[in-house]
Amino acid sequence: LIYCARKLDEGNRLLKEGKIDEAEKIISSAKNWLTEATEAHVALYKIYNEDEKNLLSKKIAKIERAHALDFSKLRDQSY
Repeated sequence: LIYCARKLDEGNRLLKEGKIDEAEKIISSAKNWLTEATEAHVALYKIYNEDEKNLLSKKIAKIERAHALDFSKLRDQSY
């Protein structure tokens, strides 16, 4: 997540410098990875959240939900 945040910062810096093509490649790559990671964490959340009787599954679901939100916030910044 930190790596992607740095890549987005780098892409924004390149945009300010007028290096549009370079910036687009970096931002697009980060955006794609963040989208996939968000979807993976959402899928894990749904799987763990289904098991209502297992307390450990509920705790893991809560963590996966938080990860999905973190990744989605950064993904949304890439647009």
